[in-house]
Amino acid sequence: MDSSTLKERAASILGIANSLSDALTGLGLPEPSFENGLPPALHKDAPDSHAGAARQSLLQELDEFRALLTEPTLLLTPELVSLPRASSPRDRTLMTD
Repeated sequence: MDSSTLKERAASILGIANSLSDALTGLGLPEPSFENGLPPALHKDAPDSHAGAARQSLLQELDEFRALLTEPTLLLTPELVSLPRASSPRDRTLMTD
């Protein structure tokens, strides 16, 4: 189990977010926003790209960060560690329906 501190995790999240922003800029695409939605390169069915990989990595890091702050004991249970974790609020809803 990763023993990174909150600051180390936050720095990792910031680094990945910067990488994602740079990848989108390199593709001539805007960052995601509530007004404009998700850029095409970040759609789940988009071809593999650095932007898509950064998106997945960022979602995983954010999910782990949130879990650490809300349910850290569940992360130590071997049976639960192997369960798929939702990568977005919509995915979490689908998993509980």
